[in-house]
Amino acid sequence: MSARVPGIRVIHRATPLLIPWLMLMPIPAGAVMDIGDRGPTLNVGSYAMRVTNVGILGNAFSDVGLSFDPSFEYPRGSGHECLKHADLWVGALDELGHGRVSGGPELEWRPTLDPNDRVRVGLRGQSGSRRGVDDDGDGKIDEEILNGRDDDGDGEIDEDLGFPSDQVTGADYTDDQPAAISYGYPNGEVHQPFGLSVHQEAYAWALPGYDAIAGIQFTITNHGTTVLRRIYLGVLADLDSRGRDDPLGHTNDLITYRTVTRSFFEGSQFVTVGDIVAGAGSCFTSFKQTFPVVVDGVPGSGLPAIALVGLGHTTDPLALLDNRIANNAARAPGSESFRFSIFRQDLPANQGGVPLLDQDRYNALAGAYPGTRSTLPGDQVVLIACGPFATLEPGQSIEFAVALVAAPDADSLRTAAGNAAFLYHGTKFNLLPDIPGSDFATGESGKNGHEVCLEPPVGVEFDYDPNCPSSLIGSAGGIPPDVVLHYSHGHCIWTNADCKLCTGVGGFETIERWLDPGSVPPAPGYHVAPGDRRGWRERGAIASAATTSTGCRTGSASRCCRPRITGS
Repeated sequence: MSARVPGIRVIHRATPLLIPWLMLMPIPAGAVMDIGDRGPTLNVGSYAMRVTNVGILGNAFSDVGLSFDPSFEYPRGSGHECLKHADLWVGALDELGHGRVSGGPELEWRPTLDPNDRVRVGLRGQSGSRRGVDDDGDGKIDEEILNGRDDDGDGEIDEDLGFPSDQVTGADYTDDQPAAISYGYPNGEVHQPFGLSVHQEAYAWALPGYDAIAGIQFTITNHGTTVLRRIYLGVLADLDSRGRDDPLGHTNDLITYRTVTRSFFEGSQFVTVGDIVAGAGSCFTSFKQTFPVVVDGVPGSGLPAIALVGLGHTTDPLALLDNRIANNAARAPGSESFRFSIFRQDLPANQGGVPLLDQDRYNALAGAYPGTRSTLPGDQVVLIACGPFATLEPGQSIEFAVALVAAPDADSLRTAAGNAAFLYHGTKFNLLPDIPGSDFATGESGKNGHEVCLEPPVGVEFDYDPNCPSSLIGSAGGIPPDVVLHYSHGHCIWTNADCKLCTGVGGFETIERWLDPGSVPPAPGYHVAPGDRRGWRERGAIASAATTSTGCRTGSASRCCRPRITGS
């Protein structure tokens, strides 16, 4: 898929004849779009990926001669390109119930007029980059985000960040800049903004096994005055497997599928009901995803494989409760899930081609727009999407994390994608005081299956048993009687929302996403201990992929202990 600069019709892999048109495109004074040549690039690993501040990853502007940077070159320096560009899409319903989408290659996302609003590049070891350290001595840890601003009001900029990787880029942009609204776009539609701000971070690692992963984290905030409804998030990626000097190399790519499964040890659980041990054993959570992979259609070409993997998004545990009032108040899905759709750039819209109009793009995000079923080689485009998120009120934020992963071949991507899931899974901390005891009903804070301190939004009240007695079906202690508590706004109750005893283990209630693999010793090839085949696994207590999906954002990487819809 080729980028269209507003006011210019750009043909896919266009000729340099369009360069003079691009130079005439009016850009507001002060606005700096980081889309030119020799721009910010992730390059500490085995790839080189261009990063912008217009909602686009990769180099979408080589067609018009604006930039000759690599888009996603793997291996770095090889001349093998894995990406044309990948675009953030955010869809919601307008006041008439019509689907609208911000994003795509037509520069609907743009930086503000602040000339400092550019892509920021940080490296491990620079001042303020130490994770988990109070770099500025103000009693707070990693409270800044990489944005060139004084986030904590202490007169310093980007001084207490906490990087999870060897290289980090940060960018901020919105969907309601005047230049984006005033253009008549090639599809004939007028851009109708939602009033959204995006903070985007991209992560790269140099450690072997992780050096072909580009982790991407989006935080999307409603800075407008209108409640948005039925929101979907997605990334549309024009993935390639081609040589940079091959002008037709993108036209013979194939789609294949691979499945990755990865388990994570969460600790040991010991739960009692009265004086009876209801269960004890090791706890694991698991990640499983089947994803499309783009490979070259020429056997033996030696060109790499590339995939887009979904890692996480905002969830709301209210959606998990067996309570209709709570479910109706949930603002996000209860667990993490992703949809993939395949389109072809060389096919027309509605016949397997990429959707062009807002309603069609919204339907594609919702999984209700026809993709291609062709198994023939072509110019492949992958859309990953999640949602719907019921509402996004003014001041609230939602998060969305994906990874671009490359490997020499499709089978090797399984390991790389599993490593990406390991990175995003992160680590847990016990930062809040706990109430001692192993009793089934003792949940504070993050103990005995109680993974979230749940507080309903303003105006919502209901009665519910926070302990989920059904999670002990078949245990030695039997099912204890219900203990019904009243939930209301203003205080939270530690709750076993997902009815799994292996989420909420040992009081480790705070989740920090994006693990730094350099700080973790290598995992052994295998480990056998007495009783490994007993415990929670036999009781079906292994949690599903979304067990670490609750919490609140406090810095550039999420530290989570409450529902991950911020600003409520």
